[in-house]
Amino acid sequence: MWKIVALLGLIGSPALAQTSEVVAHCATYGDLAAEMMTQRQNGTAISTILGVLSDEETQEKEMVMEAFDVPRFHSPSGQQRAVDDYRASIEVRCLRAVM
Repeated sequence: MWKIVALLGLIGSPALAQTSEVVAHCATYGDLAAEMMTQRQNGTAISTILGVLSDEETQEKEMVMEAFDVPRFHSPSGQQRAVDDYRASIEVRCLRAVM
């Protein structure tokens, strides 16, 4: 859970000018998405995850809600696939929004 808190501090950065900065910025969102989905797959309650977010972190709250739309998988390979797919979808959405 501490990873979510640590990653949140990295997200609120100013306008990004260079492509490498954009990619790094979106990779940070991807890391956050992966941690959220990992928590989801491990059975962490949604209230626990939302509890570490402030009222202003509306995008992050939406990411949590989306993560909980994905079912929990029982096999480690299914769980990892859910994490990888969610990370990729968030990174692609971020890149499309800022590039």
